[in-house]
Amino acid sequence: MIGDSYRGVLLWTLGCWFAGLVCLTAQEAAEDASIPENQAPIRAQPAYPGAPGAVPTDTTIPKGEPTFATDRPMTPGMVGPGAIPPPPQAPMQPSTQEPKKPMGPTVSPMQSRGRLIQDMRPQRIPVYPDDPESAWWEINPSYAFARAQREQRPLMLLFTGVWNTQAMALSEEVFSTKSFNEYVKENLVICYLNYPRNQTDAPDSLRRLKDKFKVRGYPNVLIFNPNGEVEKGIRGYRPGRPIDYFNSLKAGCLPVVESIKVQKAQMMRAGFRDWSNYLGKEIFARFVRHDTQHVVLQDASGIEWIIKINDLAPEDQKLVESFPRVDKIEIEGEDRQ
Repeated sequence: MIGDSYRGVLLWTLGCWFAGLVCLTAQEAAEDASIPENQAPIRAQPAYPGAPGAVPTDTTIPKGEPTFATDRPMTPGMVGPGAIPPPPQAPMQPSTQEPKKPMGPTVSPMQSRGRLIQDMRPQRIPVYPDDPESAWWEINPSYAFARAQREQRPLMLLFTGVWNTQAMALSEEVFSTKSFNEYVKENLVICYLNYPRNQTDAPDSLRRLKDKFKVRGYPNVLIFNPNGEVEKGIRGYRPGRPIDYFNSLKAGCLPVVESIKVQKAQMMRAGFRDWSNYLGKEIFARFVRHDTQHVVLQDASGIEWIIKINDLAPEDQKLVESFPRVDKIEIEGEDRQ
């Protein structure tokens, strides 16, 4: 009797368990059927951020820093050739709206010729940003050569690349210093050209310059006289020896600087002098003529510059007014009443 009762209870328990299992399986099948085929079932999230398998809640993209990013003043290796290029952007779609009419001031033919008084130089980078009157790196070689000729100064042309460790060490250890900044302000026009690792990726204009002056390797510095002729070259850099390099650079520039001083002294006897505008931009030129509004100056190469008198520095304005005045200065392409 007892054995039969025990077997009956056991069979009843097994029957209930089996029935519950069938119901549970049917329920899960129904839930899976309600999930679209292209959507995975939702998984339970871990209880704390950062746990294995957790979905990050902060989607902010981390911001990296370029090589040699320090609290020191920016250099051509940091600001210019050392800067990280922005990510490529999708091409802009053409607008279907009518173009707006131009507004604001326009550049007259006279202003396009009077480059001395331009106050916008987007392609320039300060040597020592902490100095309000810092020297500037030009990154347009055409303008750099023209400026060296106009100001009668030597030009230092730097061939560099952000991928080159020696070039970046030179930028950080020499070209970011206050001493270099002060020397440039007194003596040089400087320009750097940033080359990619693969020569074929460089623009045609940069490849032509490198081939013209037979530049091999980076960093490479060439010193030019105001006429665009190479006077000295310095190749390479030994990291950790900035004083040696700076002394070598000054020694290479010294003969050119002294030669220019002699030439300028001779030209000053013929009426040449340094002129500047209210922004401090300079031109080594001689006075030709002026009217009530404009003055004509001739630089060392014989090019004439037409400049508004009011845009000159105060002492230069006084000098202009001390000369006899002509009725008017004819400006090509501009009607003047």
